[in-house]
Amino acid sequence: MSTARKLTRQEAKLLTRQRLIVAAQDLLRQQDYDAISVSEITRVAGVAQPTFYVHFRDKDDILEAAARAIGDDVRGTMRAAREQMLLRIHPSREGIREVLRIAMEALAQEPELMRLLYRELHGRDAPTARISRALYEELMTEVIQDIGTVLERFHLPAEPAGLRLKLDGLFMMALSFLLDRDEGRIDSIDPALELLVTYLEAVFPELGMLTRMNRGTAEG
Repeated sequence: MSTARKLTRQEAKLLTRQRLIVAAQDLLRQQDYDAISVSEITRVAGVAQPTFYVHFRDKDDILEAAARAIGDDVRGTMRAAREQMLLRIHPSREGIREVLRIAMEALAQEPELMRLLYRELHGRDAPTARISRALYEELMTEVIQDIGTVLERFHLPAEPAGLRLKLDGLFMMALSFLLDRDEGRIDSIDPALELLVTYLEAVFPELGMLTRMNRGTAEG
């Protein structure tokens, strides 16, 4: 009869560290940064408090690790979504709506990240806020590159005036709608998608003109 292999000391140490990070992620999903304590993290993880300090210096250290782990997860998710978006983009309201849906549903796969970004993006200089801002800047850089590709494909100006400010507005609206759905305040993001498409047509006049032209062609 075979018996389970006993973990090595290094394996046990890594497992304990991971349990602490998962506990910190769970708490970040539920509470504000200031409300989380080392004692609560160790309680949720089922780890003795002195053991915590074998792995992390303090609360900031572990919450930074937890936020980075969340960010690593979402990078892969959003990268796959961006590939789909570039393949399916079409200069019509329906095409823009579908691209927005892909992006929003990808972000919705990481509800803790949505809350973290919404809560910490403009928060104080805590590790979670710094990491949220860094992740947001990284995502925005990639989105702007993608938009340049799409605009070139549609023969539109490559760098519309105020592009970043307009994208910031779009992102915060989309994030707010996703949180409303996640928390049961709305049943569907479909009405939100219509509103976001209208917003894009308004702030990017060239895109609005193009979608109206395509709508007229389809109706004709």
